[in-house]
Amino acid sequence: MRIACIAVCDAYLNSVLLETLLERSAIWSEKGVEVRTILISPRRPRRRAVREQHIQICHVPALAHHRWLPESLVVAANAALCSGPLRKMLDQLEPDLVYVRRSRYFPRDGIPFQGYPLVVEAASDTLGLLSVTGQATWTTRGRFLMPNTSIRPAGLICDTRDASERLRSWCANSEVIAAGRQFRGAVPRLAVPKRYGPGILYVASRHDREDDVEDLLGLASRRRDWSMYLAGDLRRYKGKRLPGNVVPYGVVSLEFLRTLYPKCDCALAPLALRRNGLEDAAPLLTREFLAYGLPVIACYRDMDLRGRLFSLSLGTHPRGLRHNIEAIEVFLRRWQEKRVSAVDLEHLDPRPRECKRLAFFRKVLESQL
Repeated sequence: MRIACIAVCDAYLNSVLLETLLERSAIWSEKGVEVRTILISPRRPRRRAVREQHIQICHVPALAHHRWLPESLVVAANAALCSGPLRKMLDQLEPDLVYVRRSRYFPRDGIPFQGYPLVVEAASDTLGLLSVTGQATWTTRGRFLMPNTSIRPAGLICDTRDASERLRSWCANSEVIAAGRQFRGAVPRLAVPKRYGPGILYVASRHDREDDVEDLLGLASRRRDWSMYLAGDLRRYKGKRLPGNVVPYGVVSLEFLRTLYPKCDCALAPLALRRNGLEDAAPLLTREFLAYGLPVIACYRDMDLRGRLFSLSLGTHPRGLRHNIEAIEVFLRRWQEKRVSAVDLEHLDPRPRECKRLAFFRKVLESQL
């Protein structure tokens, strides 16, 4: 079986998604599947990952100078600039099946995929699925974009049951498979003076809103004995008066981000997910933290972390952090200077999940005969 995997990654999650794709491709190759991954990115990924033979870069030169790119611009730019190159690449590869992650970035006419069995991955952490008038829609910068209704995929893979139910009218042949992540080894906690207290890491997103910022800073101001490390897109924090226990880093590389792990007792999952309209979510960034042994505080429900002692779910209330200070304090006290072990994360092993994904691909191909 020959698979063309097409992925769009933007801004900060480039490296996390790249590592996930490389891990996935390696497992598929072990199972005798020939895979080529076409990565479309407004920014060039890390050189080391680009050297891998199964990664091909379909770069958008006109957008290379943009450090941050609005999603609406990515939609238009990729539709205008990538349709032809994508089709040419697919014709050269002649895959048995095309697997697309984040299909909203592609032309509505689906020209690059015509003639190939198409499987779409709907990831709840990036699609921003909402239920409007009983139909699933995608939202970007306040505008609603319907799924590519002219493209009827042969199969749909969702990372949550909720997303699968909401997209059933678009594609009935669906499977629920959340992304896994291989355990990379727990990062030891650095010894710090007691006056610094527990450390919390948060990676801000351009999807964060004002209430997310106020909630986070409200938590930091109420517990001055906690250290809060902020990385990522901090544009919404400009002009804000940061408490003294908040340490802003801004946009950093994944390698630098991992140097912050030893300073932290836990990580805070993306706050923007509490507005995605889904009952569940399975973001890659949360799995990145867990892969290095960091316990996670989440303001959403994660289907893979229910009932796990190393995760704290606070629900989707806009002031979830400030309203649950006592629960967060108990969680931090339990995990201070501790790490999640490999045994705790066996259920996140990507190998069984990728075998299930390949089985679904074969099922789709059989249905096309």
